[in-house]
Amino acid sequence: MNPTINSIKSFYPADVVERNLARGGRFSSGLFADDVKKDSLGEAIDPRYNSSVIVKAGSPKWEQSPKFDEFMSDLAKKRNAVKNALTAQGKGANFNAAQFPSDYYSFVNLLRLDITRRRIEAADMTNLVAQETTRLDASKSILFDEFLPFVGAFEEFKGRGDKVPMMQHKTGKEGSALVKLYGLGDVRTLEDELFDSDIYSLSKVADAFVRAFVALRNDLTIGKIVGYTYPANQSQVADTTGATYDEKLYLTINNAIELLRGLIDPTTLLPIDASRMTLMCAYADERKINRVINGQLDNSKGKAINLQPLTEVTEIWPYKGDTITVGDRKYSYAGVTKGTAFLFVPGSYGAPNYVVTKRPLTYETGRGDLFSAARDGQIAYFGQAQYSDEFFGEAAGLVSGSGYVVKITLP
Repeated sequence: MNPTINSIKSFYPADVVERNLARGGRFSSGLFADDVKKDSLGEAIDPRYNSSVIVKAGSPKWEQSPKFDEFMSDLAKKRNAVKNALTAQGKGANFNAAQFPSDYYSFVNLLRLDITRRRIEAADMTNLVAQETTRLDASKSILFDEFLPFVGAFEEFKGRGDKVPMMQHKTGKEGSALVKLYGLGDVRTLEDELFDSDIYSLSKVADAFVRAFVALRNDLTIGKIVGYTYPANQSQVADTTGATYDEKLYLTINNAIELLRGLIDPTTLLPIDASRMTLMCAYADERKINRVINGQLDNSKGKAINLQPLTEVTEIWPYKGDTITVGDRKYSYAGVTKGTAFLFVPGSYGAPNYVVTKRPLTYETGRGDLFSAARDGQIAYFGQAQYSDEFFGEAAGLVSGSGYVVKITLP
């Protein structure tokens, strides 16, 4: 029986979102008003919107859902309530956060929920590439052994007071990873937000927060794979023996699979579990890679040749990164370049690639000067630590022939 085209799926940003939605999971976001030491995530003040942050597969996009218009109407009412209260107090342009009316935090909490809901629809791939854990109690410096599993082995014992072997809690490379904070603020004053801006411009602010958040989060994991320098044991050169381009591409990817399966875990020194592999490539190369991996080759004369699909590759991720221009400064988040690909075991399938999140995407209000002594405002930020040395193996300076990723040069 001939293999079926597209039996191995290409995984686009919309598919990332759908997979996250299919899990029915909650995307945590924080609201820490005045005291960032409170280890509790903000909850919706209005219970009608709890379900808008917990969504399932097939849910309509946020701005296309009936709940969105209701939400924005309530947001406008809260904004007007704060504006009217401040006007009644005669604060004008000069007021301090300590004098904000009670509706203010309800207003900010709705903004937080808007950002969280938009984040759900953005292709944050962190929890696919890495094993992510949220730990609000994490210290600034996290020892590597906190990322790694404990180990132990059963031994026979007599049960007459003799000791049993003990587990080892510290495994792998010694050292620590720092929790790093990343933040972004809206430069407008609260006066601008309440008096001079259309309510729907706040949606643009939320979109900007989410795009910047997802671009950096992906860059901290996927971007690291793209940017690493790989030794020969983790580099697959293009095959030159095939009679056609498709054959060369097929053989190149097949050789990369063998190369990845031949790598060892840097801690156990045993062959890695590579039963599920992801191939990440440029958008320009995705279509031909998909066809070839599924065993559909062109013999260069317009006729197809059916070969065994390379089923070890379970998903193909085209990844282009992002570029964000802010004024005269350009922030570039590297994607995969044409002619290059990466074959790896993702953290979601057990590879030792770890992220500890100290703070999820958090929308914070503050008293005093967040941006300057004369302003009150809000910022969005998150904090996380990473440990991926064992994932990169020899490329990270560990044991020769170890790792969970291979770089491929395409023909």
